[in-house]
Amino acid sequence: MKQRASSSRGFTLLELMVALAIGSLIVLTASQLFFNGALSFKKVEELSERQAALTFVTDVLMDDIRRADLAADCGSGGVLAFQVDGVCHRYTLAEGTLSLSVEGDQQPVINGIVALERRLDAAQGCDRPGLYCLELTLEGEAQPMRFQAMNRTLAVTGH
Repeated sequence: MKQRASSSRGFTLLELMVALAIGSLIVLTASQLFFNGALSFKKVEELSERQAALTFVTDVLMDDIRRADLAADCGSGGVLAFQVDGVCHRYTLAEGTLSLSVEGDQQPVINGIVALERRLDAAQGCDRPGLYCLELTLEGEAQPMRFQAMNRTLAVTGH
């Protein structure tokens, strides 16, 4: 008759397989959490960059509208044209890039713009002289961003 050892050494195959399955589940869960976190971080970063770009372009446009001499004629070229401090500022939109031309020197302002339009909707008061109701549509966005800017001279004098 064979004698059995009272203490067994090592793990059985079943114990090893159960431990491997539990370890695999933990690793898969951790990697999925890491992937989701990285994806969320990337989306937040993209939104942050887009918001910074929108803030910049609206600041540039609103500054020109507020300071513009609307009685001066800069012609009809471009999406928007204003005379600011005696110099014409002309905004053009081509191939998704909004550019500003000052005295013939054209510089890009922002990329990723699908459309920039001035709305003259009387129901929202956008037909008032000196009030600019603008719609800015970005690539990949269904809804345009709307904002208003009032010329300072016309806001103070009323004409």
